[in-house]
Amino acid sequence: MIIFNLFSILSLFALFYRQAEMRIAFVKAMIINAFFSVVMLETFSFFNMVKRLPISIFWVMICIVLVALAFKKGKFKSVFVDFSEQIHQLKLDKSNYFFYLIVSLFLASLFLIALLFPPNNWDSMTYHLSRVMHWIQNGNLNFYQTNNIRQLFTPCLSEYLILNTYLLSGCDCFANLIQYFSMISSLLLVTLISERLANKTSKRKSVFVSILLLVIIPMGILQATTTQTDYLASFFSLAIVYFGYVPIIEKQLKLKHIILFSICLSLGWFAKPTSYLFVFPFCVGIAVVWIIKYKFQLIKAIPLVILFFIVINGQLIYRNYSSFDNVFGNVTNKQEILNFGNMISTAAKNISMHLALPFPLWNKMVENGITIMHQIINVPVDNANVNYLNTKYGIWYRIDEDAAGNLIHLLLFIAGVVVLFKLLKKFANKILLIFYLVALVTGYLLFSLVFKWQPWQSRLDLPFFLLAIPFISIVLSDGKYYRILFFIEKIMSFLMKYKRLFLISFTTISFITFLLLQQPSVRNIIIVRIGEITGIEIHQGYFFSLDSKLLFLSYSILFISSLFILGLVFSKKLLFLSNLRNILIIVLSVSALPYLIFNPLKPIEKLGVSRNEKYFVGRVDLKTGYFNAVQVIQTNQYKKIGLSFGGDSWEYPLWALIKNKDEKQMEYFGANYYNSGFEYSDAEVIVGDIPPNNDSFDILYDWGYLKMWSGKMERPALPVGDH
Repeated sequence: MIIFNLFSILSLFALFYRQAEMRIAFVKAMIINAFFSVVMLETFSFFNMVKRLPISIFWVMICIVLVALAFKKGKFKSVFVDFSEQIHQLKLDKSNYFFYLIVSLFLASLFLIALLFPPNNWDSMTYHLSRVMHWIQNGNLNFYQTNNIRQLFTPCLSEYLILNTYLLSGCDCFANLIQYFSMISSLLLVTLISERLANKTSKRKSVFVSILLLVIIPMGILQATTTQTDYLASFFSLAIVYFGYVPIIEKQLKLKHIILFSICLSLGWFAKPTSYLFVFPFCVGIAVVWIIKYKFQLIKAIPLVILFFIVINGQLIYRNYSSFDNVFGNVTNKQEILNFGNMISTAAKNISMHLALPFPLWNKMVENGITIMHQIINVPVDNANVNYLNTKYGIWYRIDEDAAGNLIHLLLFIAGVVVLFKLLKKFANKILLIFYLVALVTGYLLFSLVFKWQPWQSRLDLPFFLLAIPFISIVLSDGKYYRILFFIEKIMSFLMKYKRLFLISFTTISFITFLLLQQPSVRNIIIVRIGEITGIEIHQGYFFSLDSKLLFLSYSILFISSLFILGLVFSKKLLFLSNLRNILIIVLSVSALPYLIFNPLKPIEKLGVSRNEKYFVGRVDLKTGYFNAVQVIQTNQYKKIGLSFGGDSWEYPLWALIKNKDEKQMEYFGANYYNSGFEYSDAEVIVGDIPPNNDSFDILYDWGYLKMWSGKMERPALPVGDH
C-alpha cells in the first residue's frame, strides 16, 4: 500500500513542476505530503480510525486524483522529457564526474543503511517508535497511560510520518527514510538558497560547495539514518527561510507564497519548536521587508498563518494544555534565569562540543579554556541554572547520533566570517550576506539564551549548521577567494619534487600500519584506548564491532596506499590531484568517512544478521531478555500484557519482536502519567525494567535489564532454548 503514497508524492512533484524548477517541485511535494499526512491522521483520530484500512483507502483515493490531474495536464510527459535532457547535460559535464561520483556514493550508502537497518538508537527505542505503536493499538492520537512522558507531549511530525509509513507497509522498514528524505530535501533547499544569494560569477561554484558541505556534515550523516527529528526540523528551517525570501526576490507577494510559507511555519513548529529559535531572526527580517514592500497585502497573510498553525498544531496544543496546563507540555530544558552571562556560558559550551577530537589532551585544554572564560564572566561552569539536569560539563569525541561534532564546518564558518569582513568591499551582495550572518549568529545566541546546555547539544545544532552552509559556500566560492586552500597545490608540488623519498616513507608507514592492525593484541590496545577517550563502555558486542572495523581499516589503508603509490610511480604529475576542487572534495570526503563507516549502531559487518538482531547492535546485552520475554508471550498466547518500563527505557523492541500485534493489547497499567484507571490485575503478564507499583506481583523471570512478573494467570511456560 505504501506504493500509493509514493505515487502521490510523484504526482505532486509533477503538478508542481515548471521548467528548470525540478528542485522546487520536489521540495513542495514533500511539504504538501507532510501536510496531507498530518491533517489526515488528526481527522481519522477523531473517529478512532487510525488503522491500516482507512489510511490505505485515503491514500488510494488521493493517488487516483493526483495521478489523473497530472496526466490531464500532461505533466508526466514534460517531466520525463526535461529530466532526460538534464541527465544528458550531466553526461557532457565530464569535469564534474568525480564530484558526482563522491556525492552519489555518500547518498546511496546512506539510503541503503537507512533501509537495511531498523531504528535502533536510544530515543527511537524509548519513545519515538513506542508512541507510534500505542497510536496504532488505540486507533487514535490521544494521550494514553505511560511512564515515559516524552511519548505524550513532544512535537510529533516525524512520528506522524513514520506512523503513516508503518500503517501502509505493516513494518518499520521505511521509518528511517523520513530523515533520509529530509536530508535530500535540505540538500535541494541549500542549493536554492545559495543560488539566490550568490553573485552570477560564483553561483555555480557555491552550489557545488553547498552540496558537498551538506553531504559530508558529520551529524547530518548520522541523523539521516535514524528516526529522530533533527533533520526534519532542519529541512523546515531551511524551507521557512527560502519561501519567506522568494517573494522578496520575485518582488510580488502572491497567495501561493503566503500559503506555502504558512504551512512551513506550522510544520516546522510541529517538527521541533526548538529549531524555531534559529530561524526567528530570519522571520523578523522577512516580516519587516514584507511590511515595507507589500503593506496591505499582509492583511490576508496573518489570518492564513494563524489558520494553518491551528489546523496543524491545534490538537497537540490542546492535549498538552488539558493534561499539563502548558501548551508545550512538560518542558524541563528551558533556562531558569534569562541573562547575558548565562547566554554566553551556554553558547560557549555548545560551541565547544564541536571542538572535540580523539585526543584527551586537546579536549582537556578546551575544557580548561571554557572554565577560564567562565571565571572571567563570573558564571560557574557547572551551574544548575544553565546545565540540563545539573550535568557536569565536559567534551568528548564520539561517533554517534547524539554527540558527533561538526568541527570542519565550524572552522569554515569562522573562516567565512573573517573573509567577509576582511574583503567586504569586494562582495557585490555584501548587505544581504551581512544580514544573513547577523540572523545566523542572533539565532544561535537566542537558542543559548532560552535553552540549557545539554550533552547532546551538537545534534540540536544541526539546523544552525545547515543554515550556515549557504553563507560558507558563497563567501568561500566568490571569485579568487575560492582558492583559499591554494597551499594544497603547493603540497602536491613538493611531493612530486621529492617523489622517491615520499614513496619510500609512505610505503613503509602504510605497510607497518597494516601489519600492526593485523595483530589482535594491537587492536585490543586501541579498543581499550578508544573506550578511555570516548567514555563508552566496551561491552562484548561493541568490542567485536570495533575489532572488525579496525581489521577493515587495515585493508583499506593497504588498498588506498597502493593506488596512491601506483599513481605516483606511473605519473610524472598527478593531474587529478593538481585540480584544487578535486583535492578539496577528497579531503572533506575522507574527513566524513568515519561517520559513514564507523557508526556503532549501523556497522557494515552487521548487514548480514537478522533485522531483529539489528535492534540490539548498540546493546547486545539486552537481546536475550527481549527474545526470551517475547517467546514466553508467544508460547502462552498472552493477549493482554502489562508494561512496566521506566521514564527512559527500551520499550519499542518488545513491540517490534511480537508477532500478531493486532491480537494483543499492551498497556501501562497504573502508570505515572495520564493514568486512566486500569490496574495491573487486568494483565496476564507484566514485562518491564522496573517493578510494578504494586508489591503483590511475583517475579517470574529476571533477564538482567528486562524482567517479567505474574499477572492473573499461572506461571507461564519456560522459553525453549537460549536466544
